[in-house]
Formats: sequence, structure tokens, C-alpha cells
Amino acid sequence: PINGVNVLLDGNLEGDMSTELNGQFVFENIPLNTNYDLNVSKNSDPLNGVTTFDLVLIQQHILGLQSLGTPEKLLAADVNQSGSITTLDLVAIRRVILDIDDSFPSGKSWLFTPNQVQINSLSAPGFNQTFIGIKLGDVNESVNPTH
Repeated sequence: PINGVNVLLDGNLEGDMSTELNGQFVFENIPLNTNYDLNVSKNSDPLNGVTTFDLVLIQQHILGLQSLGTPEKLLAADVNQSGSITTLDLVAIRRVILDIDDSFPSGKSWLFTPNQVQINSLSAPGFNQTFIGIKLGDVNESVNPTH
């Protein structure tokens, strides 16, 4: 569960909220039989979970010494969101660690899969949606999701 994720509901009824400590959110009294877009984002504390150990792991991946392994870790390593993991990602992470920059080049500190859900003709109350959060720069998964 990730605390403080911004959740935006757009459609016949609009609203926004942040997730609670348990990572949950609820929009109440949503009119049925209408279309909605549900978007999530979190762009705070880029250093949460990001250390020089992450740099070492990403460098080993780039050099072909040890793969990061999972698709989520590959997405986390690509902090400039270029579609590939390069030394430019290492430089961007290092600049944030050294407090030269206060954010990654993408301007994001988290990615979510999916980041947007289209709800077509909501026909019943109680719609559930799970989002998976990926902390950019954190490939050893040491993030504190309550920050």
C-alpha cells in the first residue's frame, strides 16, 4: 500500500483525493451508467528508497554483469523515461542524491501501472481497481511507501 497517491476522477462527476496509509481510496455516490477516467500520480520525495546501492545495481545491469530482472525494476531504473537504461539514468540519479537536482528529468518520482483507467458505463457500485506503484530510481525496493 502506498500512502499519498493522488487519485483523480474525471467524468460526469469529478473529484480528487489522496490514498490513505493503507493505500485505499473511495469515491462515494458516483452516478451509474456514465463514463469515467481514473488517474493516479505521486511526485514527491524522489530520494525515498534511492541510495548509492541502487546506482551500483543499475551500473551492473548496464555493464551486463547482473540483470535487474523484473519489468518493474527495469522501469524504476529508467528515471529519464527514455525507454532504455543508460548512463544518463545513472547521472540523473546521482544528481538527485547529491542534491544538485530536486527531481528526475521526467519530473516524476513514481510510475503506476496502469496510470489511467477508463471506466465505460459504470453499471454497478463497488468498482475496484488496483494500481501498482514503481518508485523511480529504487531498484532494490527499499522505498518507504508511507512517505
